[in-house]
Amino acid sequence: MQRVLILDFGGPYSQLIARRVRECHVFCEIHPANSMSPQAIRDFAPIGIILSGGPDGVFAPNAPRLNDELYSMGIPMLGICYGSQLIVHQLGGTIVPAQEYLPHCRTLTTLDTNHVLFTEHTADAITWMCQGDPIIKLPQGFASTAQTKDCPYAAFCCEEKKLYGVRFHPEVHLTSSGIRMIRQFLYQVCGAEGDWTMEQYAAMITRE
Repeated sequence: MQRVLILDFGGPYSQLIARRVRECHVFCEIHPANSMSPQAIRDFAPIGIILSGGPDGVFAPNAPRLNDELYSMGIPMLGICYGSQLIVHQLGGTIVPAQEYLPHCRTLTTLDTNHVLFTEHTADAITWMCQGDPIIKLPQGFASTAQTKDCPYAAFCCEEKKLYGVRFHPEVHLTSSGIRMIRQFLYQVCGAEGDWTMEQYAAMITRE
């Protein structure tokens, strides 16, 4: 059975991310962000990894990080909100602390509709985004795939490393067609086959 690993950084939407993945007929499990070693993740054998949002920024005291080895394992990775900032921060991009806290808000976002995550979308979408600490420069090898008026890197990717980031939350209904973005990541990037349903899983657990 194919499965996706969701690494939880303490954000409020981790369970909702898992629900969206399962609605796409892909099994997933949520684990605390630093609870699994790189070898444990290899043994888990996920087809993809999703990094959740979190309550803090990357400059917060004791802000959680990933083991650097995960970025070179070749497993497709999607960072959401804090998860996207962490990818930039750990791989040599530039983030600066925000002058003030900016809460989540609905934002008009221009998508690169040629990019795999945003095909079949309109160029302009509404997304649920926390501006947070702004990304000033992407790591080498990365490219912007979505922008807002105030955020030139609302989404980005490094196709070579199979690393993707979105500053907004595709799992919430306030982001237009967000679940389609998640589905694109699962099926077009991770190679999901849609081989899981809750009914099948319940039947398997009952047999055991």
